[in-house]
Amino acid sequence: MVTIKRYIGKFKKPLHWRGGRRFLRYIVLPAVTAVLLMLVVRAMFLTQYAIRTDQPALDLMSGDRILVNRAAYGVRTPFERLFGPHCLWQRDPERGDLVVYTAGDGSGNILTDSISALPGDTITSPQRGILPPETYVAGGRIIGHDQLLGRIIVITYSLDPKAPLWHSLRPDRLLLKAYYD
Repeated sequence: MVTIKRYIGKFKKPLHWRGGRRFLRYIVLPAVTAVLLMLVVRAMFLTQYAIRTDQPALDLMSGDRILVNRAAYGVRTPFERLFGPHCLWQRDPERGDLVVYTAGDGSGNILTDSISALPGDTITSPQRGILPPETYVAGGRIIGHDQLLGRIIVITYSLDPKAPLWHSLRPDRLLLKAYYD
């Protein structure tokens, strides 16, 4: 004859039966840790931007999603509004790098272009002069090192904004490497 005593404790109880501490330890704490780690990586090291206008000179199309290495020119601290801009392990871009930078007019627009002049180069736009340190020319704009957001690594995928949703993915533009001159 089989009694119920033989089976007590033989099956695993669900986590919510075992008490609140185990649920917090095995479910909530790992989930919160994963979300915080993802936010730190996204804010300081890698992020993705969408291209809104065609840029044939850079081989970028409207609807491209680009993956940007934010640590390519130094790791920026996440609390710039509180403590001011700080950049750890600062490096200078090279001529021909495809970079992502903020517009200097305070609008917060994100722009992409190729670096065409480095510090010490002579420029003639709008007047003749030598670029000072930590100043670069990208697409005819003079930008400072604090405006640089990162270097384009790859075009992750592309969506055609004019096509219907079920046909909007461009299969020929998946994981395209960004080419540098």
